[in-house]
Amino acid sequence: MKTVLKLTVACLVLAGSTSAFAQAKKEAPVTKDVAPAPARPATVAPPAAPAAAKPIAMPKGAAEQAAYKQRMVAAVATVMPVGKIMMDVAANDPYWPSSKARKPDATKLACMRTNLKEDGYRKVLATRVDTYASTHADRFGSDLTLMEGEGAKLFSKIMMAGARSATNGENTEMTSLLKDASPRAMLDLMSLANDPANSPLRALMGMEAAIGTDEKNGKEIGENAGMTMMLPMLVNAMEVCKVKMDEL
Repeated sequence: MKTVLKLTVACLVLAGSTSAFAQAKKEAPVTKDVAPAPARPATVAPPAAPAAAKPIAMPKGAAEQAAYKQRMVAAVATVMPVGKIMMDVAANDPYWPSSKARKPDATKLACMRTNLKEDGYRKVLATRVDTYASTHADRFGSDLTLMEGEGAKLFSKIMMAGARSATNGENTEMTSLLKDASPRAMLDLMSLANDPANSPLRALMGMEAAIGTDEKNGKEIGENAGMTMMLPMLVNAMEVCKVKMDEL
C-alpha cells in the first residue's frame, strides 16, 4: 500500500511542481499588442461584461444519466490513473501489495493482486460518481465536458509521467509534455488543477485542495488522494481474500 501511495504522491507532486505550472503559464496564450481603440464618447456606456456560461446539468432520462455516469467513471480513471499505476507496480514487484520480507501466503497474495486492479478501481469510482451525480446534478454535464477535454488529457499525461519517474526513474521534461498542447488545453489544465469553481470535481478525484506549486502541498494532496482512492479497494480486497492487516 505504501508503494502505491508513494507513486500517487509522485504524480501529484509533478503535476503541482513549479516547473510544470511555470511552463503552463509560459505556453498559455498571450495577448498580442494591438493599436489602441478609438476613444469612446463620454456619454457612451462601456459594454457589459459577458455573463458566465450557465452550467450544463445532468440529463433527465435514466438511460442518459447512466451513460453520463459511465463516461465520468472512464474520464476520472484516465485523469487519475490509480488503476494503471497499481498494475504497473504489480508488474514490477511480484510481492506487491505485500513484501518479500513478510513471506506472504501465495494464495492470499494472488487473490489480493487480482482484486487490486483496474476493475476494482472503477468500482470505487462508480460509487463516488453516483454520489457526485446526486449532489452536483446541476453541473454534471459541464464537469463531464471538462473531464473529457484536452486539459484533462494533458493532466493525465503529467500524472503518468510522474508514475514512470517513481517506478523506473524515467524523467520526462515538462516541455516535451506541453510542447504540442493548445492554448485551450493549457487553460483547461490550470482550471482543473486550481480553479476554486472546480473544487467539487477535484474532490471527486480524491484531491481536497487545488494543486499549487509548493512541493509540500503536492505531497499532502497526493497522500490524501491516494488514501481516498486506495483504501476502499484495499479493504474490499482484504475482506474477499480474508487477509489481515499484519499480513501485508
